[in-house]
Amino acid sequence: IVQYQNLVILWGALALLTATRYRRTSKSLDLVLSAGFLSGGLLAHYDAILFAPAVAWILLGSEFDKGMINLRGWIAALITGLLMLAIFYIPYLLSPSFNSTLNYLVGIRLGLGSGEAQLGWGGGPAWQMSTFYNSTWYVLGLLLLGAVGLFKLARQKSQFAAVLYFAVPTLFYILLVRDPRTHVYVIFPGATILAGLGAIEIWDSVQRAGNRGIISFSIAISAIWLVISLLYPILMFVDVTPERQRNWATSRPLPTLYLTTWQVPPKFGLFGFPHQAGWRVAMDVIGQDGLPYASNEEEEITNWYMAQSPRTHCPDFQTFLVSADAQDSIPYNQKWLKETHLQNRILVNGQPSIEIFGRESVGTVEEIEAVGRGLWLGPADLLPTLPAGMQPVGVTVGESIRLAGFDLNSKEAFPGGNLVITLYWEALAPIEQNNQVFVHLFDGELYAQHDGAPECDINPTTRWEPGQFISDTHIVELPDDMPIGSIPLLVGMYDLLSRERLTIKGADDNALYLSDVVIGER
Repeated sequence: IVQYQNLVILWGALALLTATRYRRTSKSLDLVLSAGFLSGGLLAHYDAILFAPAVAWILLGSEFDKGMINLRGWIAALITGLLMLAIFYIPYLLSPSFNSTLNYLVGIRLGLGSGEAQLGWGGGPAWQMSTFYNSTWYVLGLLLLGAVGLFKLARQKSQFAAVLYFAVPTLFYILLVRDPRTHVYVIFPGATILAGLGAIEIWDSVQRAGNRGIISFSIAISAIWLVISLLYPILMFVDVTPERQRNWATSRPLPTLYLTTWQVPPKFGLFGFPHQAGWRVAMDVIGQDGLPYASNEEEEITNWYMAQSPRTHCPDFQTFLVSADAQDSIPYNQKWLKETHLQNRILVNGQPSIEIFGRESVGTVEEIEAVGRGLWLGPADLLPTLPAGMQPVGVTVGESIRLAGFDLNSKEAFPGGNLVITLYWEALAPIEQNNQVFVHLFDGELYAQHDGAPECDINPTTRWEPGQFISDTHIVELPDDMPIGSIPLLVGMYDLLSRERLTIKGADDNALYLSDVVIGER
């Protein structure tokens, strides 16, 4: 998994290594390094706290063995560790977003959110996740060797830190966390150390027996286990032609060899598996003329591969991309596609993956194979940006929302036509209530309007994250008896439950004037 896990494992191991060295040398530098490495792991993820008991056991055990405390070293270590943690955690704890994280951890991961759920057994999910990322044979081998290692350490109280290194993460994610997901990775560093000790114990016993047949048999069994264990991740992660995770029933690796106790892989929390959907090819195909686009796939996915290209959830799209296997499907109006034409079909390994619908009819639907093609994007290409032609506003609405600007499309601003306005909102803080947006053509008389949740009712304000920019399109239908001439365009927000408008300083009736719209002849 290419996320924070490698850092947590590395820095946690370095904290243990330097703590062990401090026990031997009593040098303050090793004590400070151990605290620094543990804090570094905590900066990567809170999972690193599960290694703290093992580190503390080694460090405190060293002081008890010597019968004295290295006060200067401990003060320096505490200052180092706390300063490193304070750089991130103090601003984070004070951030309005922290409540969302806390609710996620307590409600979803620990299962305490509903008031009915309680701390529960996570052994089943932990076993399933462990034997999905690794072969069952590998996990069973670790358990067997680890049991031997535990038996050996039971007679060596000085090595109890190795037991804590394994037991604390294991007990936490099996007995306390209802849904551990890939966080089971913190179990494996301690498990491999115990397994290594167990392997040494078994090998020493085999050598003491002095039987060549037993020695040869042990070497053969070990080699077979290693080959089987190494082949599994190669088939899962290196051989990217079959997408095994998404097509487990037909593409699971060597099912007669790699047996599992479950039939269906974990549904949530899977990372690092190869997946080719054709989105980068779609970006290349539609170009600027096909924007804004709409899709049945969630924005978090399409924004990345489509390089933050303008997207809409409203019927003003120029191109609609239908994913045959959407990872997180979102609803859309099926009638919209009846007004479009199938133009392109993107294939992955010969199978349809994305169908591209546009406004123009084409004679032949072009099929494009995605495998082997790509559109390479740099970090600058993936940063969300506001449109260059946006008319700036910069007005705060209520206490938690800022209207950064707007775009106006008045090409069909005539009686019986429509006016398309895109509002660019910025969330300044978490929003607890659902706010509706209103767009009015009003000069004392209300001629036309559109009210609704942002992005055509897809993205309620309660989902907005602080710092996020939201592109919110509204299509105002103009009545047939719409008067010709210039009419003021007013916008604002109101609480869906109380119907009270959010305060806009300097705006009459909390309706912000943006521009005059010229209604012309058809």
